[in-house]
Amino acid sequence: MKILVVDDDEIARSMVKMILTKEKHEVVLAENGEQALEVLRQGGIRLVISDWNMPKMDGIDLCQQVRKASHLGYIYLIMATSRETKDDMLVGLWSGADDFVTKPIDGTELILRVRKGERVINEFMANEAKCKAFQECLAEAAGG
Repeated sequence: MKILVVDDDEIARSMVKMILTKEKHEVVLAENGEQALEVLRQGGIRLVISDWNMPKMDGIDLCQQVRKASHLGYIYLIMATSRETKDDMLVGLWSGADDFVTKPIDGTELILRVRKGERVINEFMANEAKCKAFQECLAEAAGG
């Protein structure tokens, strides 16, 4: 799977990339939310791991922008953060995050959360394909 990792900390980006490439994922890197949106506009990415605190556009703003951009399709968003309060988690979920991983990032936890994201994405894609096939059948029945 092609995964976008967004973090203003070069060491954090490199560490996450190393963990994910060992799991045979293709990893694309961005330093902030603005760069991430540019990468997402190019297509092919269904899972994003984003830091919460970044310059220019933080992870919360990135989540909100991704959710508003319906042309991007469904993207599973994992927020990486050291924030731990219930209020912080609610803000993240409200902005559109699907999951969280705690910083500093533990490799095993990251892999498990990415696998969860893959399951959700695969289910979404399967349902989308079923809906498309159903719509085609309806159109064919109406036209024929």
